[in-house]
Amino acid sequence: MNSQYSSAIIEDMPVGNIAIMKTVNNIDDCFGIIYADIVSPSIEDLRVPILPRKMASGLVDIPHKTKWSGWYSTIDLQTAIDNKYKVIPKLGIHFKKGKPFENFVKELYFKRLEAKENNNNVKSLMYKLLLNTLYGRMGMRSEFFTAKIIKKNEVESEVKYKVWNAIFDYSDMNYTLIKTGKHIDSELIEIIKDSENENDIPEFKIDQRKRGQFTSIATAVTITARARRAISMYKNIPNNPLIYSDTDSVILPFELDNEYVGKDLGKMKLENIIKKGIFIGKKLYAYINDSNKVIITSAGINNDLLDWNDFKDLISGKNITKYSTKFIVKHSEGAVIIDNRCNFTIKGVGNSTPIQMHIAKPANWLSNNILYSLLNSAEGNGNGIN
Repeated sequence: MNSQYSSAIIEDMPVGNIAIMKTVNNIDDCFGIIYADIVSPSIEDLRVPILPRKMASGLVDIPHKTKWSGWYSTIDLQTAIDNKYKVIPKLGIHFKKGKPFENFVKELYFKRLEAKENNNNVKSLMYKLLLNTLYGRMGMRSEFFTAKIIKKNEVESEVKYKVWNAIFDYSDMNYTLIKTGKHIDSELIEIIKDSENENDIPEFKIDQRKRGQFTSIATAVTITARARRAISMYKNIPNNPLIYSDTDSVILPFELDNEYVGKDLGKMKLENIIKKGIFIGKKLYAYINDSNKVIITSAGINNDLLDWNDFKDLISGKNITKYSTKFIVKHSEGAVIIDNRCNFTIKGVGNSTPIQMHIAKPANWLSNNILYSLLNSAEGNGNGIN
């Protein structure tokens, strides 16, 4: 998808002062954030669920046929209703609508297209970074400080390698009130430890004081919801069942209609036509395109360490172990140590996971979907897909 989040940010955003609504009977009566009871549909009603749920453990899943409650953007909830979820709104935080970023985003996007057409990679990258950092700042975590009262002889150890904001010393008592924030970057600490003059450390900490960030939680939530809505529309297309999806891309057995494809913001573009594909899990897959090139994606793992046969082993249930090189920086010695002993193991999936079981026994409307059979056998000649 072309600039997914940039296309989301030019739409209506929450602006102005908030108005707390004690009760919300209809989602259309509120624009902002709503606390609601939610019931997700069964797999028979919606093959690919689209609304995430954060559990008490902190983990996030996207379940079928489950009931829960939570805070969501009104955009998320409207998308859920459109996809057969049952939503009962309870409490809402309402905002006025506005488009504060529209002109900025559109101007930079067209400048980036112009730079790409002129093969100016530097300008293209610069405009891309400006576009991406805009929405990212809305959701940045503010610098939170912790205030506590401690004994005076504990102050030095408490603030030594932390960003500190203020120290209030009570001269007639043996206690001090301090405000501390995050730890200083670990590499900077190593440099400080190696310093010959330890007295330089307090002055360095003063330079690291933080005053917080300009953020807008309501804006960040709305941008994310609009971006999620944009990709969700491709996950349950009739007669074109989703095979795999990332944040801004989908793999489908058939091409999209022309109305969804183009160079404009939010439009899709055809990246590859796939002949064979093996999809193990989130951001762990491999496929062969129509140029017979093997494309591998493996988040957290160097793609060069894996090959097509590794994925065939994984999908057959075999574990694979790889070895990689780790560089260890020793600031005090002014040296970099190369450690070749680092290894990791990826567990095979076979037909043990729900998605693989579903692929192994496809529904009737998937019986002629050659890519699904490829996922199970990792062999054969596939048709082109979008």
